[in-house]
Amino acid sequence: RQRDFAEAVLCGLGGPPSLLPLLPLLDLPLPDDGLDSLPVNSGNIAPSSRVSDPTDAAAVLELIQSSLRHALGAQAMLAGHGFALMGHALRCMSPAVWDVRSFAALESLGDSLQHSEELHRSFFINVYLNFPIWVYAPVIVQKHVLGHIAKIVTGDRAPYFRKMISVQRIVDGLRCYYSLGSPVVDVLKSVSGDKLGERPRGAELLMLRSLLLQTARS
Repeated sequence: RQRDFAEAVLCGLGGPPSLLPLLPLLDLPLPDDGLDSLPVNSGNIAPSSRVSDPTDAAAVLELIQSSLRHALGAQAMLAGHGFALMGHALRCMSPAVWDVRSFAALESLGDSLQHSEELHRSFFINVYLNFPIWVYAPVIVQKHVLGHIAKIVTGDRAPYFRKMISVQRIVDGLRCYYSLGSPVVDVLKSVSGDKLGERPRGAELLMLRSLLLQTARS
């Protein structure tokens, strides 16, 4: 009952979009970390050296999914361009918040949207195809993401999704984020020099490139 009440109140206070600002805050420094540990990366708010807990990200994503079960929540997400905002918020998070648990929560959220073409389309474009979110995440998570893209683009609704995103979008992602000469930095660091994530290399990079190439050619 308490959860239902919280979800109802949430929908009345702006719906799921009101939760999105929580995502970049999941790994901000604790009060005793000091302000100097707040780094900035390419205009994004990046995390400090505080250890990120994927369980926190999973909990927020699960709450967003719960609130979308309400008609008001779904309407608020559409009216407020919620998944475009989510894509930006996820880019602001540390890649360290991603593991199989937090990605499973994200995948469950995406799967729950298949009843709404507009919501599912927006989620797919702004989250799954938002490669800057994923390029520094653990390789196992990137494999899940690219595998899920392949499943959607080559599945029952393949003609629809291929027309919607075009092969060029996948090729652009391949060139910008998964090529040997990628323009993005190989190691993502905070202002204080802490390593936040690393772009795949060697055999891992070749494996992820292969997944995207297979998707583009299907």
